[in-house]
Formats: sequence, structure tokens, C-alpha cells
Amino acid sequence: MINLLLVNLLRKNLGGAILMAKCAICEKAATHGNKLSITRSHISKRSPRTWKPNLRSVKAIVDGETKRIYVCAKCLKDGKVKRA
Repeated sequence: MINLLLVNLLRKNLGGAILMAKCAICEKAATHGNKLSITRSHISKRSPRTWKPNLRSVKAIVDGETKRIYVCAKCLKDGKVKRA
């Protein structure tokens, strides 16, 4: 179900560590933008903020082996992961 090559590629690119803030299935990652004040006028103050994905650490079957991967809640809900 899950492409082991993708997991291995992530490990190689990051020096052996898998980036925690990224879904292993859909690669959903943190996004950045501006937080607007409540009034939302063109004069309103803007401050930077980060939106993080709803990641869960799950044991999943990857190419016949049980591995612990980080998966977003939407991929779990849609059934894209075969849990161990």
C-alpha cells in the first residue's frame, strides 16, 4: 500500500531521519501565512503564523513489514493506510 521507495527517499534526503511534520502518504506539510486581526479590515495588523497538519503516529504495513509512520488524520479516515 505505502510505497517503501518514498519512505527510503525521505530518509536519504534528510540524513536518516524522517521529517515529523509531513504525512508519509499525501506529503501534507506545515504551511505559513499571516494571521489577521478580528476586524479583518485592510488596516488590520498581520502577524505570521504556521498551520500544522493533524499527524498521527501509527503502525502500518509497509511492503509486508510493520513500520511506524506519521500519517495525517485525513489519510487515516479515507482508508489509505493499512494498519498493523
